[in-house]
Amino acid sequence: MRLKIAIGFALVSAAAFVTTSCLSPGKVRTPTSAEYSDQQVQTLLQDEFSKDGYDHSLKRDFGGGKISDDQAVQELAGRTIWFKSAPNERHHTYIFPQKVGVGIDWNQAMDADLHDQRFQTWGLINDPDCCTPGVNCEQKNMRYKGRAVTKVDTYGWDYCRGDEDLLASLMNKTPYRDPACDDPIIKAADGLDSKVRENRCELAFGTSTGAVGYRKYPNPKFNAARWAKVGGYKGYSEQMIKEGINISIQPPFRVAMACASCHAAFDPLNPPKDLNNPSWANIKGETGNQYLNVSKLMANGMKGSAIETQLFTHVRPGVVDTSAVPHDFINNPGTMNAIINFPVRPTFNENVVRWFQVDSCNLSDLINCQKVAYKNEAGQVAGYKFWHREQRQMQVPHILKGGEDSVGFDLAVQRVYVNIGMCSEQCWSNHLTNLRDIDSTSRSYGESPFNIAQCREQCASFRANEDRVGNIFSYLASRRPTDLKNGLQSVQYQGTDQPVVPQSPNKALVDAKFKEFLEGRYGAGSLERGRQIFANNCAQCHSSQNNNSKENLSANENNFANVNFFATKTLDTGEVIRADWLGNDKSTPVAEVGTYKCRALHTNHKLGQVWQDFSSSTYKNLPSTTEDSFEKPVTGGPGYYRNISLLNVWAHAPFMHNNGIGPEICGNVEPKHQVLTTSVEGRQLSGTKYKCDLNYDPSVMGRLKLYELSMDELLTPENARRKKIVRIDEAIKFPLGFNDMYLEFPPGIPLNTIANFDLKAFLYDFTYAASYLDSNNQATFDQFWAKKFADNPAKAKELGAAVQTIVNYFKDVNGVLSFIRQGKAQSIESLKVIAKYYRTCDAKDEVENAGHNFKTDLSAADKNSLKAFMATF
Repeated sequence: MRLKIAIGFALVSAAAFVTTSCLSPGKVRTPTSAEYSDQQVQTLLQDEFSKDGYDHSLKRDFGGGKISDDQAVQELAGRTIWFKSAPNERHHTYIFPQKVGVGIDWNQAMDADLHDQRFQTWGLINDPDCCTPGVNCEQKNMRYKGRAVTKVDTYGWDYCRGDEDLLASLMNKTPYRDPACDDPIIKAADGLDSKVRENRCELAFGTSTGAVGYRKYPNPKFNAARWAKVGGYKGYSEQMIKEGINISIQPPFRVAMACASCHAAFDPLNPPKDLNNPSWANIKGETGNQYLNVSKLMANGMKGSAIETQLFTHVRPGVVDTSAVPHDFINNPGTMNAIINFPVRPTFNENVVRWFQVDSCNLSDLINCQKVAYKNEAGQVAGYKFWHREQRQMQVPHILKGGEDSVGFDLAVQRVYVNIGMCSEQCWSNHLTNLRDIDSTSRSYGESPFNIAQCREQCASFRANEDRVGNIFSYLASRRPTDLKNGLQSVQYQGTDQPVVPQSPNKALVDAKFKEFLEGRYGAGSLERGRQIFANNCAQCHSSQNNNSKENLSANENNFANVNFFATKTLDTGEVIRADWLGNDKSTPVAEVGTYKCRALHTNHKLGQVWQDFSSSTYKNLPSTTEDSFEKPVTGGPGYYRNISLLNVWAHAPFMHNNGIGPEICGNVEPKHQVLTTSVEGRQLSGTKYKCDLNYDPSVMGRLKLYELSMDELLTPENARRKKIVRIDEAIKFPLGFNDMYLEFPPGIPLNTIANFDLKAFLYDFTYAASYLDSNNQATFDQFWAKKFADNPAKAKELGAAVQTIVNYFKDVNGVLSFIRQGKAQSIESLKVIAKYYRTCDAKDEVENAGHNFKTDLSAADKNSLKAFMATF
């Protein structure tokens, strides 16, 4: 294996899509089986996580081509980091509760007694490298100090590989040596880089909590006597809900999230027979977990009436608002993206201003030149790197739902790690909005831009991750489709032991059986008819062929009649993959798509906001396509959705960025464990809770059924769909910052009426306006609103009257304003008026499954044909 190769910054070039172009041509292999011929690579695979998990998903078509051992090591290292690296445990343990004000009760999900409820309740995947203390650990031959493991040893959680050292550190108050320090795969990958790398210990692997992607670390602030007094996790959880967060009581573990916490899912082609006991061969790190209820998990330690609980609780499975912490007063949850065939993902020539690694730069230029020291495990400086900030034209992808994260794959990956808490104390939390801070002069009143250079200088974890982002991308770029045709090879015909599609080297036979299955299900001739419908009506957005993705906002190429959507492309490695990404990633105005618009109005990447340096200048200069609630143009980049890929769409339903189109899904659990409270009009158990349509079923046929039902709704005109409106189930009280004054929103109000309410802008105006009334200056009060709506006197009058109604329910008692609790009906009506004018997103009627009204007029046969053809993607 060649030990020196410069890979660290390959991602910022156009060649970033195929990082193998710079690999050693020395030792090569053909990874078409689960065996490694090279002994040096083989020795790195010391456990089931590395061997079974990576081998299982490595079966790619090289057509006789080769891949170097160096590339294998890079992919292995990237996968290890993706699943295990989570240097955000301090954020979730200290910053989240103390600064953000959100309490997470991890024990509700990680309690070993709930092992068999974990997937059905939360969508979490049980880690194959863990066991439940008792018989299960004995069956896996996992012991603690040479004896059987007990729940007392693990504080009631699962026992996982590496826990003996972690528990010893916790009990003895000794320094913890993180497993990343000695990981053989990471060491091998570091050896391939010709440049210095930051201390690998800073990757912070910890050990598993029992759920894939969720990592734990010893909490140095843990006090065993205090913990016993409060009653362990049970008493701690009860106290958190009743009394709020008590930072003087610290749990034994600090918990963190790796990227796999959201993106890892059961393999669509090889799901486990027992969902509670999967092996690594059943788990893929890049599929995206559409069953995960992480949003509910993030606020499960708070009262139901807390603002954060209501905001997080009602998000559908498989969806998370990644701007919930860098809060922009827009509720915009989105699905966890599936990562497939990145080497053929469209890129766009855009104007980018960012930091680039260079050999040297002028250190007198303090704004644009940076020299950074990189340290080894001993804390000594091992070398330096230079970084220069400049403007370039680059081929970049559009990563996020609205086309944000458009400055290169490397920074897109790096931003995600920061967004889940990496370097939170050093360089992130001070840039965030404090929801309860109403002092407009305070630093935490609003967002400020994250400083990449400052974070690189002051946070070792940022440098450690940045140095290995090339490894992460090598792994992500190696991920391939999970085609239904292959999945059906493990599905038997009813009443027989024969697979629907045979496992045969005879491609013609396999294709014929697959066609027989589809046309038997959707109708004779449906595949060819479906291809015609797709080519004529869908491909202009959902194909990357015909030069369809060369310019972001150019006119679409409409002639797809003769396009081969199954055409292949041979990469530099000799690997053969599908050429069409089945999406052009162009930015389409949200009004044209017609789907729920709030995600498209996400503002974090605008100039002056927290992620401004992670969007291109081209993005920031996109033309305005929509208006805000004050009828002013939305500028600076928001207002678009990118045209997503349909690769393996059969396995990734429900549809749209919010999983809003398709059946409502939930876990099949006891009522006390049910956590989803999304509302569906006309199908409610109460005013706010719905009865789900389907239980979680990640089997091949379960995913196919979910796809078919989602397609049925997608092809139904929006006015004929059952409307889905998320509603709150407990009253929400927004504190106004004065004594016990608050605005109260009652149960049953659409969540997004509140979640998209710009509280701070309202409070700013409310404070000024109320002061005029307090001094009996009605004329000045009226002038305030007239000036705000100079071009629309009717609106000024309506809003002013609503605010005055609210103010009238406060009175001056000994110089202190207090809330008068009578007359709430009038107050609520006034709140509706206020919410209308202080909305950050004015989505029509708050219906979350509206829009995408394309070809809903097809005949039933044609709809089936389209379903048949898209099932081949």
